[in-house]
Amino acid sequence: MPFADDIIAGVDDMMASGLILKHDHTCNVSMALIGGQRVIIKRYNNKGLIHSLRQNCKPSRARRCWIWGWRLLDAGLPTPQPFGYMEVKRFGLRQCSYLFTEYLVGSDFAEALKAAGDEDERSRLSRAVDEMVGVLERKRITHNDLKPPNVMIAGGRPYIIDLDSMRRITFFTAFFDKGKDRKHLVKKLLRQGVSTDERFNIIDN
Repeated sequence: MPFADDIIAGVDDMMASGLILKHDHTCNVSMALIGGQRVIIKRYNNKGLIHSLRQNCKPSRARRCWIWGWRLLDAGLPTPQPFGYMEVKRFGLRQCSYLFTEYLVGSDFAEALKAAGDEDERSRLSRAVDEMVGVLERKRITHNDLKPPNVMIAGGRPYIIDLDSMRRITFFTAFFDKGKDRKHLVKKLLRQGVSTDERFNIIDN
């Protein structure tokens, strides 16, 4: 990414001065301008010493999202383009990590279905998500937390976001992972009051 030194020195100021989308003890998200380009910055926070020690035993959430972002794109699956990630350490322990990705304008899957103008549009969106989940299954990948907010509809197309829980389906996990993403997505849709009648092809598999 351009202006790397400025980003490293002032990433928190960039987030604070940008459009704050989420702010809690585990994750902060902002849309900021970097080199005139709108970029999503996600800061993943550790929750104290014990949490830091545990998190340092595995790759950071930002690094996992960056890796999986490129894996999905290489597999032909739409996800916001990952631009880079950064980790901050103190005394050898990772304090936090940052992920920089493409900024997309859109809404989550449930809201897009509710806002669809007619039956044909709802059916088209459902088929697109159904096909996307089918590719995940054929590639033997599970999102592991597939819910409407993690399926973003932008420009009429679904994108997979929040990738830090993703993993490959192995021989040993296949029994538990089979159909998990579909079932979890439909369950969350029902909880949000989105009807799952025959137009939602995603529940048929």
